[in-house]
Formats: sequence, structure tokens, C-alpha cells
Amino acid sequence: MDRLRIATFNLLHGQPLARDGAPLPFPPDPADPAAAAAGLAEAVASLDADVLALQEVDRHQPRSGLVDQAAVAAEAMGAADWRFAAALHGRPAPVSGWVRDPSATGFRVYGPGQAGSGGDLPSYGTALLTRLPVHHWRARRFPPAPFGLPLRVAGRRGLTRVPDEPRAALAAVLEGRRGPFTVVAAHLSFVPGWNVAQLAGIRRWISDLPAPYLLLGDFNLVGAVPRTVLGGAAVVDGVAVAAPRLRGRRPAPAGAQAPAARRPAGAPGPTTSPVPPPVPVPAAVPLPAPVPAPGAASPRTARLRGAGGPEGQRGLRRLRVLYGQRAPRGGAAGEPRGPHGTPDAAGARPAGGGPGAAREGVPAALRGMPAQGGVPVQGGPGGPREARRAGLRRVSRERFRRRRAARSRARERLQGWRDLARTPTYPSHRPAVQFDHVLAVGVLPASVGAAESPRTPISDHRPLVVEVDL
Repeated sequence: MDRLRIATFNLLHGQPLARDGAPLPFPPDPADPAAAAAGLAEAVASLDADVLALQEVDRHQPRSGLVDQAAVAAEAMGAADWRFAAALHGRPAPVSGWVRDPSATGFRVYGPGQAGSGGDLPSYGTALLTRLPVHHWRARRFPPAPFGLPLRVAGRRGLTRVPDEPRAALAAVLEGRRGPFTVVAAHLSFVPGWNVAQLAGIRRWISDLPAPYLLLGDFNLVGAVPRTVLGGAAVVDGVAVAAPRLRGRRPAPAGAQAPAARRPAGAPGPTTSPVPPPVPVPAAVPLPAPVPAPGAASPRTARLRGAGGPEGQRGLRRLRVLYGQRAPRGGAAGEPRGPHGTPDAAGARPAGGGPGAAREGVPAALRGMPAQGGVPVQGGPGGPREARRAGLRRVSRERFRRRRAARSRARERLQGWRDLARTPTYPSHRPAVQFDHVLAVGVLPASVGAAESPRTPISDHRPLVVEVDL
């Protein structure tokens, strides 16, 4: 079985270290860029990686010999395609972190077409290199935390307060032997909590790309923390993973047979004869409401008329307002009105029609109420408006349900992240913790081969290499 070699490596801008972890002079000859690139090319070639994620990569920086390190690494490994995402443009400062270049605006991503352009701005960021065909590239940048932390810096005693810096991530959809898959290269903040939010953001950022997923990089998170954050990112999103499944259940229809109980293996099956299906009983058909005789008042109207006095007058007015015709205050409560508010003693529709026209089978007190087929129904001026509102509510609910289902499917695809290698990688001369990870979801355990973390002549991190059958 041919397995791919997937690797991640924090370069520390190609800084060579002694056996005890002390930094060596770099670049060895500022006037010779080839000498500065030799150690990097040797380290990358020794990995023999098919997919390689690089962090802390310099591009045209004086501290690394003005070398385009992403292009040097791509040539050393024989990459067919690569990208370098510049987290920032500027030069490093001893205490303040970075001095930004004011002429650099926006987020820039470089590829093979920009390799070797000497007049470009000095930059620093993350790279992703591959020997496989690429279908799609994607890049994003994360802002720095508003505060820094005291850290151990190579070549300095004690702790040094280091400000946080912007971070970059790259994603590529590659073509493997079994189809497309997604690889992400990232370098996260060293500020606790800030890096967790960045990791959860990456998870949402790649949710629409094809599975399986490989997430490589230096996360500044130790042990099981990265896979725990990714596995629990549905909680960060505010929706539990099981909630869509529970909400999707519907009660069984009346008369539906309950599912059979699970019986132990080897237990005999049921010995009773099958029960014949029940005979369906026709549902009761609702009878139409009785239609009052022409000119007759409805029971409620008659009851209100019989009540008499102010109470009966107010009741009739409320009834007419309910069905769309306000009863006038200056006249008899049950007296029909003409088109101009004058009494219409005959109770019939005047010539030319009018709002006080009578309908056959409708009491005189409810002449303003619309009818269907001779049967009075509720309606009036607010009926069509309410129908439109109900239709808009239905459309809104349907759209929300579809969006929620799409988010649920994306969350289910991104559950079950695993560390493909649990190997300490930092510091390189005496590894004690694992900051560098190769995380995966959608990769079978049987597809994962050996993992190694060899020591190289550069960087205070060791590279992490995992063999995976994709």
C-alpha cells in the first residue's frame, strides 16, 4: 500500500542550533544567500514529504540571508505547487516584535509565479507545499492578541516579554489516490484562549471543503487540547451536535407499530402467529354548520338582542366590528344601514350596491360579514393581510430549517478529530512537549502508518512526519 508522507515543521526562519540548543551564527555569510539556504534545503529534503506545512517562514528577510524560504523548500522536496501566506510585512525588532512596512496593505499570498522576485517586501508567515495536484487554494489571516506573554527565547536568559503577532492559515483541496481531500497548514497564537478561538475558527472556515481533513501546524497547544477543542467546537458554535438529530425526530403517527425490542444474540424468535393488521376506521367527517333562515338572527345575536339595555348594544357592536362592519352609535342596534349611514328599512341592497347590502341566508345584524357559498365565514379587511403574514412566516421558517440542516451536516462531518501522532517535538535538543500536530477527521485508523520526529540542524522544533493512506 502506497502511503503519503504528511509533515509539519516550524522552521524558526531556518535558524541553526548547536547540540545543546544554543543558536549558531546565522546567516553564516550575509553576502552569500546560497549558504543561508543550504541548511534549510537539507532539512526539508531529508523529510521526503509529499505534503509539507511550514511555520515561521521568512521571505527576503535580512536575518535569513534575503532568501525566499518557501521557494527553497519547494525546490528541495520537488513540490508541484505551493503557497506562502504572509502574516505580516516588515522586519523583526529585538523587543517590540515587528516593525511593520507602511507600504504593505492587505493580505498577500505568494506562489511559484512570484518566486525569486528580489524587489518584493520582506515578509513572514506560513507555507503549504505539495507534490499532489491541487484543485483549490484558500487563505486567511488572524489578528494578534491585544497582549503578549513572557516566554523563553533562544539565546536569551530567563523570560522575555514577547508581543503576539498576526497568524496565517492556508487550505488546499488535493487529489489523492482515493479522491479529493483537504489539508490545512496553520500557526496559532501562543496566548491561551486566543489560540483556542483561532482553532475553532479554522474548523468553521473549512466546513464546506471536501472530507477527509488533515490539519497540520504549530498550534501552541499541548497534548490532547487541540483535538478536544475541535471535537467540542460545536459547543463553541452554540449548537450541540446531538440537537439536530433530536429536533429532527417526529412522533410516530397514530396506529403506527412500535419498533421491535432488541433480543439477545442466540435467543429464539417469537413463536406466536402474526397478528392481522387492524381494520381501518373511517375518520369522522365534520358536519357543516346549520345555515340560518333568511332574515333570521343567529343564536348569539338573538341572545344579545334579548339582553337589551347598554350591555346588549355593546355586544352587538363588538360582534359587527369582529366581522368587519362597525355598528353606528346613533341608531337601533339591529337596524340595517344604507350606503351613507341612513336607515334602510327594507333591509335590501340599494340600487348600485353598497356596503349595507343583504345576503341570502345571513342575519341582518351580520350583513358586513363576507360569505363563502352562502355560509358566513370570518374575514374582513384584515383577512388577506393576515394570510400574507402567515405565508411569509412559513417561508422564513423553511429557510431557517434548511440553513440549520446544512450547518448540522457540516458539523457532523467535522466530528471525531484524532491526533495521528503523539510525539513530543519541542525543544528539539530535548523534546518534552508536543506543540506540533497532525490532526485528522475522516481517516480510518488502519490508514495511518508510522510516525517519526527526526532531529534536523535547524530550528528549535522537530518536524513531525506521519504516513497516511489517502
